[in-house]
Amino acid sequence: MRHGPITKQDADWKRIGERLSKQKESADETAAKEGLQHAKVMIVYGDEDEQIIAGELIEDATRVLGAANIQWHCVEGAKHYLPDSDAGEIVEQIWGFWQG
Repeated sequence: MRHGPITKQDADWKRIGERLSKQKESADETAAKEGLQHAKVMIVYGDEDEQIIAGELIEDATRVLGAANIQWHCVEGAKHYLPDSDAGEIVEQIWGFWQG
């Protein structure tokens, strides 16, 4: 994230992380309805991606979103084009995440 083409987004990502943390802490139904499902973001990545380095992604996303606000899924053996090469696995993971 830090070295990618979309840079200087830390403030935006931190706002998302703060909103997720507040959503988890709130007993207000509005927060649950207007927030993200399960008060988390799901990040799917390939462990062999040469462009988005797994260790850097994990470090950066955890720093700005907060560890408790992320659900990770690593597609083993996947490279940068994992949405094309591993679409079935990604859909299953997203569907499972949505189902709770």
